Amino acid sequence: MRATILTLILSALTGCAAHENSVPSNRSMAASARWIATLSPQQVSALSPEEAKAILLARAAIEQRAQDVGSPQPQVLEYRVNLTSDGWTVHVQYVGLWFEGKPHPAPGYFSTVYIDRNWAVRNVVGGA
Repeated sequence: MRATILTLILSALTGCAAHENSVPSNRSMAASARWIATLSPQQVSALSPEEAKAILLARAAIEQRAQDVGSPQPQVLEYRVNLTSDGWTVHVQYVGLWFEGKPHPAPGYFSTVYIDRNWAVRNVVGGA
């Protein structure tokens, strides 16, 4: 079961990564590109099935949020999952800037997705 879940996670997260030849020069161009975040097989194997599920739910929530407001899909650099007494929080770090052809984080370019113990997304809070 764990191997199946991890295989699905690996396929979903690494299969959607973009390998762009051109480098966007500003955030609006970068936001129109596909997902940047990838997880290596080692990172995926280190995730528990619950952490992997929390990442998938967080990703779906931020994709839906962007679609609801007619925005391009955000470029994600990384996900960090934390178990809380109420469920999980997933910190989603977005590309904040491009420097020397590489994406980098910047202050305020993140969201936190709150997921309860019943796997329902309770809230998505944007960065400050």
